[in-house]
Amino acid sequence: MSHVSESLEESGTAPGPPAEERADLLVVEGIGVGFGGVTALRDLSFSVAEGTVHALIGPNGAGKTTAFNCITRTQRPQSGQIRYRDLSLLRVPPARLPKLGIMRTFQHPQLCPSLTVIENVLLGHHSRTEVGWLPWITRSPGARREERAATEEGYEILRALDLADLAEHEADRLPYAALKRVELARALMGRPRLLLLDEPAAGLTTEDVERFGDTLLRLNREQGITILVIEHNLTFVGRLADTVTVLVDGHVVAEGTLAEVREIPIVREAFLGKVRG
Repeated sequence: MSHVSESLEESGTAPGPPAEERADLLVVEGIGVGFGGVTALRDLSFSVAEGTVHALIGPNGAGKTTAFNCITRTQRPQSGQIRYRDLSLLRVPPARLPKLGIMRTFQHPQLCPSLTVIENVLLGHHSRTEVGWLPWITRSPGARREERAATEEGYEILRALDLADLAEHEADRLPYAALKRVELARALMGRPRLLLLDEPAAGLTTEDVERFGDTLLRLNREQGITILVIEHNLTFVGRLADTVTVLVDGHVVAEGTLAEVREIPIVREAFLGKVRG
């Protein structure tokens, strides 16, 4: 039995819905994406309530990463709409998303290997710079003050993620679990309202998965960061997610808590094979 199917059988229940109704921060409506003759997404619709953890799950090829790419504007859908608060994201240039509070991490960390950890983290500050690039290049007094403040904030984030002792290490010398946390630190440097995480538990040990989960719960509960996560580790999902949306063949087949959706036959079939009886 695969790791995913074992997780489906053994995962715990989700934290449960919020005590009060929350407004939607992100709304995806009728998104369609095709590549040649292959349909990646068809009429994809779901919403993410502000202040919650929302998970997208499904077998490989279900369209989860394509959905992320549409939200982050690296893939343009052929149909549908994506709204962030009252703003149409399909009219927003990708480079502007960090200024709106939308940050993303990747399944495989995308860091600059020759830069130190703190230098990589400070790259997340670029969306918030107030003085512009020319003062940074010319090292104006205003740019130096902003750089000092950003560096102090970067170290605070590293301390919060237990990475302070690695701040001056080059990224290419770090273990994989640390790279995942450094990429998260860079995203946090952008002060996100919506944090998109693509398989954060992939490649991590059980201990590292639990530690990463603790961090995400703290960010959600203490800082109110809304999290949208793609993940195959359903034990991880069951611990974190308030709501789970299940994708199969590019469209939504179920939504609810993990405990609810895992009892639906089409979901069990997608993860475990044909359900008998």
